Amino acid sequence: MDLLFYLLSTNQASDLLNAIPSYDRTLRDDSMDSSGNSLGYHAARISSAKHCWEIISPGFAQSYGKDAIYNNTQLVAEHAWSVLEWLILAFEKEQSLCGKSPSLASQLPPCSTGPRTMMDIPLGIAFVAFDWFLDLRKLTIGGRLIALMISLTKETPPALSAERLASETARRLRAKSSQTVSAFLSALNEPSFEMALCCIYLSQYGQCTIMQSSSNTSVSKPREDTTISHNKKSNAYTIPSADTILAILRSDASIEELDDNGEDDEGSESILIISAEEQALKHAMMKVQLLKAISQLKLVDTDISWKKAFTNGQLRENVLLGMRYERVSDEARTAALCAALAHVDSFCKS
Repeated sequence: MDLLFYLLSTNQASDLLNAIPSYDRTLRDDSMDSSGNSLGYHAARISSAKHCWEIISPGFAQSYGKDAIYNNTQLVAEHAWSVLEWLILAFEKEQSLCGKSPSLASQLPPCSTGPRTMMDIPLGIAFVAFDWFLDLRKLTIGGRLIALMISLTKETPPALSAERLASETARRLRAKSSQTVSAFLSALNEPSFEMALCCIYLSQYGQCTIMQSSSNTSVSKPREDTTISHNKKSNAYTIPSADTILAILRSDASIEELDDNGEDDEGSESILIISAEEQALKHAMMKVQLLKAISQLKLVDTDISWKKAFTNGQLRENVLLGMRYERVSDEARTAALCAALAHVDSFCKS
C-alpha cells in the first residue's frame, strides 16, 4: 500500500485509475496465462472484475488456487479498508485536477440516456463505514465517499441522478440506528443535498403528505441577493417552498408499529427492528439537520417568503409544534429542540 500511495503522489490519478476495472472499459485479457503464477493469478482476477468495488470485497483477495467467492453482503473486507482509502484519494485527486472524476462515474452502471441511477454498492459501502460510528478512520472514509457521490450529481451534465441519490440515501437511513444516522449527518457538508435528503426523509416517514402527493418536489427557488455568494452547482438540488418546509417541520413522525413477532401492522417482516423511540428520534434529528441546511443556504436572506416566516415568528412556532415527540425521552427531546432553536436563532446572524 505504501508503494500505491507513493505512485499516486507522483503520478496523474487518471493514469493510475485507467488500470482499475470499470463499467466503461474492459481490462480482461484472455491470453494471460496465470497457471503456476500467484501474481499472474491475482492480476487476471482484477482484470476480470466488473468494477473497483469488487476488488475490496471479502473473499476477492485470497490465496492462489482457492475458489473465488465474491461476498456481496459484507461489501468491504477488513483488510481492504486501505485499498478503499487509496481509491477515494485517487478519485479526489482526479476531481481536484479536472473538476470532475470520470473514473468514479465509470464505477456506476451506465444508463442509455441521462445521469446514472444505480449506486447500491458504493452507497452501501459508505453506510458500512458509518455503521462503525466509533471508528474515526472509517467514518472519515464514509464521509469522503458520500462527498464524492454528491459531487457527481453537481457536474454539468450530472453524472449521477441527484434525486435518486437523495431518495436512496433516505431509504437506507430509515433502517439505521440513531447512532449511525448521527454519524452520517455529522459527515455532511453539502447543504443543498442535506435539504433535499431531509425533505424526502421527513415526508416519506412522517405524517406530512404535502410532498408525497407530488412526484416533483421542486416548488420554488430562492431569489438571490447579489450580496450573497452562491455556488451555482447547488441547482442540482431544488429547494422546496417555505410553506412546504414549514409543513414538514411541524409534522410528526410516522411510526412503524411492530408486534412481539417483529412484524408491522400489515404482517410483513421488518428488515431491521427499530424501536418507536428510535424512529421518532431520527425524525427529530432530520429536522435539526434541515434547519441547519436552511441556515447555511441563507434562505432567510435570499427569499422573501422565508424572511417573512422568520420575522413573524411562524418558523419558530412550527419548530416548537414539530418537536413534541411523545415517544422520545425528555432528555433527547430537549436536546433536539435546543439544537433546532439554535439554528433558528442563527438565521438573523447569517
